[in-house]
Amino acid sequence: MARLLATALVAFVGICPLVSARELSVDDFDFDGPLGSQGATIERIARNHFKIVLGHAPKHPTWCNMLQFAIKQNAKGNRLRLNVYFFGGNDYRFNHYAHSSWSYNGKDWHPIKWQKETKDSAQGDTLLFPEFTADTVYFGHQVPMSYEDVMALMEVCQALPHADVHFLGKSLEGRDICRVSITDPDSPYPANRRWVHYIANQHPGEHNAQWRMVGMIEWLLSDAGADCRRRSISHFILMMSPDAPCHGWYRVNAQGVDGNRSYFATGADPQKQAHEACITQKDLEDLMASPAPVTDLWSMHTWGGIVEPILLPGPEMGTQLPPWTELRETIERNDPDNLIKPLAVAEKPGNPSHWNNGPHVQFGISTVLCEGAGSIITKEENMASGKILMKSLAQYYRGTRADAPEPVTASDYAVDPTWPRKPSEFEWGQMPGIAVDARNRVHIFTRSEPAVQIYRPDGTFVRAWNIDGFAGAHYIRVGPEGNVWTTSITDHVVRKHNRRGKVLLTLGQVGQAGTDEKHFDRPTDMTVLPSGDIFVSDGYGNRRVVHFDKTGAYVSQWGTEGAKPGQFALPHAIVADSQNRLYVADRDNARIQVFDTTGKLLDVWANLITPWGLHVTGDDEIWVCGSSPVKKEGTDEWMVTPPPDQMVMKLSANGKVLLRLPLPPATASPGKPGQLDWVHGIATDSQGNLYLGDIQGQRAQKFSPGL
Repeated sequence: MARLLATALVAFVGICPLVSARELSVDDFDFDGPLGSQGATIERIARNHFKIVLGHAPKHPTWCNMLQFAIKQNAKGNRLRLNVYFFGGNDYRFNHYAHSSWSYNGKDWHPIKWQKETKDSAQGDTLLFPEFTADTVYFGHQVPMSYEDVMALMEVCQALPHADVHFLGKSLEGRDICRVSITDPDSPYPANRRWVHYIANQHPGEHNAQWRMVGMIEWLLSDAGADCRRRSISHFILMMSPDAPCHGWYRVNAQGVDGNRSYFATGADPQKQAHEACITQKDLEDLMASPAPVTDLWSMHTWGGIVEPILLPGPEMGTQLPPWTELRETIERNDPDNLIKPLAVAEKPGNPSHWNNGPHVQFGISTVLCEGAGSIITKEENMASGKILMKSLAQYYRGTRADAPEPVTASDYAVDPTWPRKPSEFEWGQMPGIAVDARNRVHIFTRSEPAVQIYRPDGTFVRAWNIDGFAGAHYIRVGPEGNVWTTSITDHVVRKHNRRGKVLLTLGQVGQAGTDEKHFDRPTDMTVLPSGDIFVSDGYGNRRVVHFDKTGAYVSQWGTEGAKPGQFALPHAIVADSQNRLYVADRDNARIQVFDTTGKLLDVWANLITPWGLHVTGDDEIWVCGSSPVKKEGTDEWMVTPPPDQMVMKLSANGKVLLRLPLPPATASPGKPGQLDWVHGIATDSQGNLYLGDIQGQRAQKFSPGL
């Protein structure tokens, strides 16, 4: 009997403690600490059961502040139930992510699930905590990070030889805005030869993104990051709006400005811009003007799912470095636990007030919107995702900037002001097309009479002939058999001529625009393969490529209007290399698209140049003329006419930049020798001479290398 009583007593004690824990009261809760929630109210419903109503963000009555608090005392032995409400709206819900976190020490965080995940904040949601084993408890949104956590990390970094903390300024409430820079001070590479990564968080309540950045910092400071530290400089701004965590503000500063709607692509503006954003952007602009400008910028955020990076490629990708797809593959190899979605590419920059778009528009650098991780519920996994990203960046950004060849500059090419020796009776009009045949004879195509004029490299005139519809002259090509091909955007046709100008074949119907296989609508260019197959870029009206066989019979077509891969805003020029790859200058999308002869998209070279004219050499080097890719201020449209500058590039068959040749724009037409005014046509000869024709300058010019 005694044994049975003892067993029963143990069982009873297990479910009913002999001494009850002290019940939690409203006074035990603190909403004004390092992790706080401005405007929150709390009332008791029953034992250890409370109702909390949340306040709203500054100037945003429909944006709730996130639930964050501390239990200062008496938590031990209690099971807490919270019913949480917000009655202002559902723009940014307190339970938008399924889990928040709680901790006994503010360092080791445990996920806790919202019970209802309701999408109506006024209906409320519930948190059920386990029985606490300590008197003090901290609670926060996502895996929370306070300003004090940031400053503790800065203090650690200040003591390390490879980290340097920069104090950029004060927030509106007087907190420090910091940037930590990580590199090897004893690197053999000067700063201007190192890759420069810039990683920043704009929404202060997106804490999972901040822990992702901490993971990047930890990897860089580890032994594994030693080589990366020697070859690169990495800048981190963990919290652009440090006033937010103590108030529970999710996206805003004290002015009520969304931190990721606060970039000014026209330049930092203290009169118009949010206070902390202006300080941070001015610092970025100073870095861009320094000897070590930023190569790539990562805008770190949190939304649903796993980590989701979206790239706007800059000029180093596919030129000094492999194509961006190698970065995607590198991240995938380093991510065995599938914490990160495959890297994607944005079709074009979005709103320039966003920190991933604005710097790309302002400086043309690579930028990444790194979203996601709402479903990653632990600090450790968020940090692990950051380590993967940093390791992958180190592997993709191989070597240093010094390993890439220096771009050729304008001084390496000299204009021949005596070329060509044009007959005195000839008048030149706009000069859209220029081509060179196998004997280095230069064919120029002008919107005047005679429309086709042929000169030798020394400028000697050979012959000339006219075409119908010369006012619509666009591009001219010399085919594999030596025949001359021309396009007319006013006659809506492509013509094949013999060497003396006799018309041998006409594609399209003269004077008739159309969309079917027998008509064009202002065709721009054509290329002819050794097989005789003809590919026409059709053009200003139809936004397509049309394929014909050597007899002129229709075969196929592809392309629609748009900015997605494979679509065209304006297929302005087309060439083919020795492998029958087709390169299309999608001018108004500021990109070159590469296809096979069936229309399968092989590659997209975006943001290198706004391409007007194309030329391919026998060595499969792709020459392109046009202008720098610049957006019209306040829009998503590329600046095409008037062009912002004049540019020539030589690219490899995989899109690597081999030569970048900025040329002086004319201040008044036709301009001085060597100046360009709307450069349109481009060709080279076997001696490396470069021939350019422009629209407003109404002339053709010859440039020779190494003079």
